[in-house]
Amino acid sequence: MIDGAVAKARTAAMFSNGDPSVGTVGPLTSRTIRFLSQTTITQREVESNPNSADPTVQGPGFVAPVGVGGHFPPEVLHTPPVDLFAIEHTNRDSLIHAGLNGIRENGGGDDLLLSARFDAAFAAGKDVPPPESWGFVTGLAPTQQSRGIATLPGGIPLFRDTNSDTIGDTLVGGIGVFFPGPEGFASWEQGFAPGQSETARTNAPKVLEAEVIALAAAGGSRTAEIFGTGAPGAHVETLDGIPAIPDIDLPFDHITLVGIDLEIVGPTPGIEGVRQTVALARSLGPGGVNGINQPVAPGGIQLLPGGAVPSGWLVPPQNGVGITAAEVQQIIDEGIIAAEKTRAAIRVPAGSRTKMVLAVTDTTGEVVGLYRMPDATFFSIDVAVAKARNTAYYASTGLQPADAVNGVPAETAFTNRTFRFLAEPRFPAGVEGSKPPAFSTLNQTKNPEINPRTAENIGSPVPASDMHDTVLGFDAFNPGRNFQDADTSLRHQNGIVFFPGSTPLYRNGTLIGGLGVSGDGVDQDDVVTFLAAQDFLPRQNGVLSADDVSVDGVRLPFIKFNRVPFG
Repeated sequence: MIDGAVAKARTAAMFSNGDPSVGTVGPLTSRTIRFLSQTTITQREVESNPNSADPTVQGPGFVAPVGVGGHFPPEVLHTPPVDLFAIEHTNRDSLIHAGLNGIRENGGGDDLLLSARFDAAFAAGKDVPPPESWGFVTGLAPTQQSRGIATLPGGIPLFRDTNSDTIGDTLVGGIGVFFPGPEGFASWEQGFAPGQSETARTNAPKVLEAEVIALAAAGGSRTAEIFGTGAPGAHVETLDGIPAIPDIDLPFDHITLVGIDLEIVGPTPGIEGVRQTVALARSLGPGGVNGINQPVAPGGIQLLPGGAVPSGWLVPPQNGVGITAAEVQQIIDEGIIAAEKTRAAIRVPAGSRTKMVLAVTDTTGEVVGLYRMPDATFFSIDVAVAKARNTAYYASTGLQPADAVNGVPAETAFTNRTFRFLAEPRFPAGVEGSKPPAFSTLNQTKNPEINPRTAENIGSPVPASDMHDTVLGFDAFNPGRNFQDADTSLRHQNGIVFFPGSTPLYRNGTLIGGLGVSGDGVDQDDVVTFLAAQDFLPRQNGVLSADDVSVDGVRLPFIKFNRVPFG
C-alpha cells in the first residue's frame, strides 16, 4: 500500500527537471505523465499485487486508471497515440532479479543478485540506485516488488528556490499521496465501476483529494497565483499551523505538446486546473491523522537527506561482444552533439535544447556505455538501457517464437517505435474499430478474458500466467524481462519499453548491439538516435528494417522525426 504513494512521488521527481545551471525547468506531475501515456491498463493489472502468492491476484498492481487508452488528446476519437505508451511498465528493476519464475524470494530460489543496477560497471561515484520497493529499502519486506511509474494524479515534484526570487528552480524530489483502500488496489482510489470513462477514473473524488493534499503539502505554487489571470490561494502558507518550507515552491507555466495543452495540476489544462484544485481544497472538510510516520531505511530511520543524480559518463565506454569501446564512444559522442542541437518537446522556456540519456549495449545485453547529460530526466536511465537491450535482442538470431510477428522475416530490425505500434489498442493506431495488434493485451485471440472495448475483466480474474500470451501482457506481469529472451542472462534484462528512441547497431551487416536514447520527447529521441547511429544503422548495412515490411497490409514504422527538429 505504501508503494502506491512511493510510485506517485517517484514519478513526479523522475520525470521533472530543473537546474539553474542548465537554465530550463519542467514541472511534470503524475497527472501529466498519464496525459502523455494513454496506456492500455486492464482491470486485471490494476486489481493485483506483485507480492501475492495467489495466482489470480498476483500481478503488477499498476497505480493507473483502467482504460483502453491510445488517443491523444485522451478519449478523442480518430486521434493518434501519444509519446509514453506503457510508461507504467518501466522503472521496476531491482538489485534482485526475480528469475524465470518471476517470484522474488529474498535472494533464494532462482533469484539473481546483481552487483549494481543493470549489472553494469559504473564509474566510481557514478552509480545510480534502482527504484526498489518500500519493503526492500527498509528491510521489513525484502521480497516486495515496486509498482513502477504511477499515472494517477497525486504525485507533485518538489523544487527549491536557489536564487531567492521565491520561485522554485531546482528539482529536489517529489511527494506522492495515495488512497489504497483495504486491498491496496488503485481501483479503490479511482472509484472503479464497470462502464466508466477513463476521464472519470482519472478524476475520481479520492484521486482529486490526493492531488489536493500533495499540492498543499508541497506548499503550492507562487507562480500559479500570478500566472495569467492567476489562481488565488495556489500558494499555501500554513497547514494546521505548520508553516510551509519557505524555499520550496512548484514552478508553473503553460506547457504544450504538438500544440495541445498538458494537464499539470487539476482536471483541466493550464491555470484553470489549478483554480479547480484550489476550489476543491476549500470545499473539503478537515481531515484527521490516522497513521504514523513509517521508516524509510533499516533501523527504523524515518527521514533521509536527498542526493544529487550523477551526470556525464555513468558507464564509461568499454569493449563488448562484437562492439569496441571506440565505437561506443563515437556513437554516444555523436548523440550528444545531436541532442545539443535538437529542440526539446516540453522543457520551459519553449525552444530549449534537449537533455538526453544515451545507452549502448552489446549483443549480450551488457551495458558498454551509459551517458547522462546534465539535468536529463532520471526515469530515462532505465528507459535508455532497456531500449538498447530490446532492439539488440529483437534483431538477433535468438528471437523466441513467442515474441515473433507472423509474416515478418527473422532478424528484421525493429525499434521501440515498432513495438509500440504492435502493442497499441488499435491497428493501425488511431483507427476506430480496428482490431488490437499482436502485442496488445486486448488481442482477443490471445487474451479472451479481457474486454477489448473497455479493458475490464470478462468474468473472474484469471491466473497471472494467462496474461503472458501477449508481449505487452508478459511484460506487465514479468518486470525485468527482455521479452521472452532465453539466450541472454537475466542479469542483462530490465523490461521492455514501448515508445521510440532506439535502433539495433550493425557493422558490415553483422549485429553488434543496441542504442537507446531517452529524455525530451520521443520524436526527439528518434532524431538523436538516427544521428548518433550513423554508419551503424540497419539500412546502411544491408539489413531489413521494420519499415521494409508490412503486417496485415500495414507498413510498420522504424524511425520518424519532427519536420524541423533543430528549429
